Amino acid sequence: MVKNILLVEDEAIIALDISLELEMGGFKVFSVDNGEAALEVVANEDIDLAVLDIKIKGNLTGVDVFLKLRELGIPAVFSTANIDILSKSEAEFDFEAKYIKKPFNVNELRQIIDDLNLE
Repeated sequence: MVKNILLVEDEAIIALDISLELEMGGFKVFSVDNGEAALEVVANEDIDLAVLDIKIKGNLTGVDVFLKLRELGIPAVFSTANIDILSKSEAEFDFEAKYIKKPFNVNELRQIIDDLNLE
C-alpha cells in the first residue's frame, strides 16, 4: 500500500486540507510549498507517490518536479483546478499525466492509486 505521499502545494489552506484528508486516509504526508523543497524531500525520504500542483512557488514548476520524479521512477499525480494548464504542459513536454481536480477527496486519490497499481 502507498504510505508516503509528497504533497507539493503552495496555497497553505489547500495544503492543510489535503494533508489532513490524506492523513485521515492512513497516509504519511510530506507537505512542501515549492519544487526545490520537494526534491529535497525526495532525496531524503522514501516517497511512494507525489501529488503536485502545477503552479507553485520558487524557480521550479510542478511540471519540472514531475519530470524529475519521472526520471527517478516516482509516480506523480497532478492536483489542479485548471485542466487547461495541464493539457498545455503535456503537449509542451510530451508526457501524459494522471490528474485529480481540486477540490478532491481521499477516495478519488485511492482510485488513482488503484489505477496506477501502486498498492
